[in-house]
Amino acid sequence: MNTEDFEEEMERTNEEWKEYARAFQREHADQYAYLNERMKELFFENVDMDLFARFVVHYCFRNGPVEDMHAQGKLSQEDMKTLNKYMVNSVAELFGLAMSGEWLKFYLLYAYNSINGKNWDKEEPDMEISDIILGGYLSDIADDSDNLL
Repeated sequence: MNTEDFEEEMERTNEEWKEYARAFQREHADQYAYLNERMKELFFENVDMDLFARFVVHYCFRNGPVEDMHAQGKLSQEDMKTLNKYMVNSVAELFGLAMSGEWLKFYLLYAYNSINGKNWDKEEPDMEISDIILGGYLSDIADDSDNLL
C-alpha cells in the first residue's frame, strides 16, 4: 500500500468501516459465511490458550475503566500485575475447560458463580470495535479473491 492509499484509508470514519462490514455481509453472504466458518476452523486448530486468555483480559478488562483507574494512580503497577494475573488465569481455566470438552465442570462453575452479581446492570454488548476491524479486513480482501483464507 502506497502513502496515498494509506492516507485515504485513514480518512475513513468508524461509521464507514461499520457500514462497509454490514454491506459486505449483506451483498456477499456466501463469501462471508465461508470466511466466518474458515476462521472458526483456523481458530480452533491454532489457538494458544495463554494468548487467548491475555486477549480476553486485555480486551474486556484492561481497555476499560480499570486502565483509567491505573492511569489516574488509583491502582498501582503491583495492583495491576495482581489483577492481570488473576484474570488471565481465570479466563484460561474457563477456556481450557471448554476446549477440552469438560462441559460438566464448565457448567458447574457457571451455575455456582452465576448467583453472584444479580444486582449488576444487564449486559450491553458493544459490537462497534469488532465491526470496525471487520470493515477494514473485508476492505483489504474484497478485491483479492485469492486471499480468502
